[in-house]
Amino acid sequence: MAPATKRTRTPRANSKSGAVRAYFEQHPEAGPTEVANALKKQGIEISAAHVSNVKAAMKRKAGMNGVATGRRGRRGRPAGGGGGSDVVSLGSLLEARAFAARVGGVEKASALVAALSKLQG
Repeated sequence: MAPATKRTRTPRANSKSGAVRAYFEQHPEAGPTEVANALKKQGIEISAAHVSNVKAAMKRKAGMNGVATGRRGRRGRPAGGGGGSDVVSLGSLLEARAFAARVGGVEKASALVAALSKLQG
């Protein structure tokens, strides 16, 4: 008996979603309404909502390949909770260093950030 092979769905190039993906490859900055209007001119009837769903699926898939999707939860915090991330960008560190230097040191900067947190809180 032959071992079972895993079947995967092959993408359909002639589908509406395929047309959206192809358009985004050529125009990555385009918005859903722009894409929908461009495809309608090509004879493909599609709503901006459908385009938006395809774009979101593309972002999710890209996220699985190691590319951040930029999803955020409530109040601009990264989705998923947990209280924060250990990852800090070099740009953020450089800005923090410049801020600390302007206000008189790291301890002073820390006290100012704590006071700001209380004001926002």
